[in-house]
Amino acid sequence: MRYLLLLLIGTSFAQENWELLKFNQARKITDQKLIRIINHYGDVRTRALQTDDMQLIGNIQRIKSDPLKVDIRVREDGDTLIVEVVYVGDDRPPADGEKWIRRVDLTVLMPAYPGVDIEGKHGLVEVKGHEGPLKIVTERGDVVFAVRGPVEIQSQQGALKGQLTGTHWKTDQKLSSLLGAIEVMLNSEADLKIETSTKGRLTSDFTMDVNWVGRERLKHSLIVLGQAEPRLHIHSNRGDVSVLRIDP
Repeated sequence: MRYLLLLLIGTSFAQENWELLKFNQARKITDQKLIRIINHYGDVRTRALQTDDMQLIGNIQRIKSDPLKVDIRVREDGDTLIVEVVYVGDDRPPADGEKWIRRVDLTVLMPAYPGVDIEGKHGLVEVKGHEGPLKIVTERGDVVFAVRGPVEIQSQQGALKGQLTGTHWKTDQKLSSLLGAIEVMLNSEADLKIETSTKGRLTSDFTMDVNWVGRERLKHSLIVLGQAEPRLHIHSNRGDVSVLRIDP
């Protein structure tokens, strides 16, 4: 594996006990078929490049007296490249008047073809331009996406909003949020059978059949586009669900 650049820059501001650290690392992507990103401490943003280079950009906010330090680890596991944000050191409770700020916003610029697997927590997850499979799991964070490949996206409380820019897929796809709203835009030439369920409002630019099923009184809808294969499952317990058209 060939490294292009490794750079760590610390920039201190005038605030008495607060600092912003910037992390920048670049490397070549060769045989990796999947990029897995784990960040429980802030936002994750990815953008697809037309090269084999990958660049990691981290913005780290911390209190100078915090005993833990941020470590953005990059390691290989077979054909998977794993990028993980961790805190290392001997932790202690903050003293009177202290409050730890542990936030890392991570941007990853990478080739468009590998699959992307992101595990977040409270921060925003934003993914744009990728062609491979996309999987996202987050707790409270919202998700924004615009991709060609198949997706499996799950948030417990966050909203999902994005575009599936492709027209043909080989596998089923899934969008789900327990509490958040879900909005997905599709090409009218797509081949999909879209199944939605929610207690919230259902909106679609496409013709849909709606019925109420079960004791929970969930509204279920079916939208058939093109050859109606494979399936796209969309579920929110309480959030609104919108299936919209990309092309005018």
